[in-house]
Amino acid sequence: MTPPQAFRPSRWAGLARLVLSNVKAEQAELGQVTVTGCIRLQSMSETLRSTLILKFFLHLSKDEQRKRLLERVDMPEKNWKISAADVHERTFWDSYRHAYEKLLTHTSTESAPWYIIPADRKWFTRAAVADIIVTRLKALDLHYPSITAQQRSQLAVERKQLACGSEASSSAPRELVPV
Repeated sequence: MTPPQAFRPSRWAGLARLVLSNVKAEQAELGQVTVTGCIRLQSMSETLRSTLILKFFLHLSKDEQRKRLLERVDMPEKNWKISAADVHERTFWDSYRHAYEKLLTHTSTESAPWYIIPADRKWFTRAAVADIIVTRLKALDLHYPSITAQQRSQLAVERKQLACGSEASSSAPRELVPV
């Protein structure tokens, strides 16, 4: 049974779709320039907005991909995940690899590098990605915002009201003083 379209993962999502079009059109140079420019521009835009960008490329070996495709054929509950196009596209493996290498090289920046993660073992892939995320988040040295003495006094008054249950008799909401 095919799952509802809203829940069905797209076969060629995001970056894969861009590389696929480059390989298929056999205009990798022109397409590559457009794709890499868009990715670099997006990364720079997010960086300027002080957004931490983590880009992961999950690299699956050709042999592991073959095993997973065979599993999808052999297990009826996974048949919906495979099509004849998947098997046909494997004949372009080297072209895809070359296109991805080029794309990753040209779109990796100091502020938004690509992390290339071996993906043959799912447990390792998940652990590696989680480790990078945790390490990069810790490096941000994030803290809760501090409040002023005036705000702390105001919170003490509000706490007394809440503790006494008298918040219902309060006339109008008080404005918190911005930091």
